[in-house]
Amino acid sequence: MPNSDFSHFASENQISALIDRAAELAKTYCAEVTSRDVRVDQVELESLEELRTAMPQAGTSPDQVLELLHRHGHRATMPTTGGRYFGFVNGGVLPIGLAARLLSDAWDQNAALEVMSPVSGLLEDVCQSWLRDLFELPSESVAGFVTGSSVASLVALATARNALLDRAGWDLDQEGLYGAPP
Repeated sequence: MPNSDFSHFASENQISALIDRAAELAKTYCAEVTSRDVRVDQVELESLEELRTAMPQAGTSPDQVLELLHRHGHRATMPTTGGRYFGFVNGGVLPIGLAARLLSDAWDQNAALEVMSPVSGLLEDVCQSWLRDLFELPSESVAGFVTGSSVASLVALATARNALLDRAGWDLDQEGLYGAPP
């Protein structure tokens, strides 16, 4: 079982300083992103090559990793959070979402089962209740939270297929898909 004690990685002061520095860099990014061009310029793209290195023979300090990522990476991101990006379907980060993500990343929970993370289980129940209220769904309706849009699309298609077959009088659980109405 992994040891959750960070002391073998860094002292409490080092961890605090590292998180503070990451937050500083994130604040800098958020302050700049709204005024950036939505295209990444060639100089920034070329700077990314500095990240392409052979696997190091020794560890790199966490401070150096953050600085390297910030120096060569932050200007080579697509500014999807800036309000002027209309390419593809991407989410835009809201300040509370960013802060909550930082907190949840620090918690490092596996939300697969309630017994593995009681807080995740409870928050999933709350979100499920809110969705029922929002969409005026029956109280016995349940939600499933998935890892991303690809899985969500797959689940939506399977759910729609099952609903259509049910309306056609076909019991998918009992009869399977073979021979089902087209």
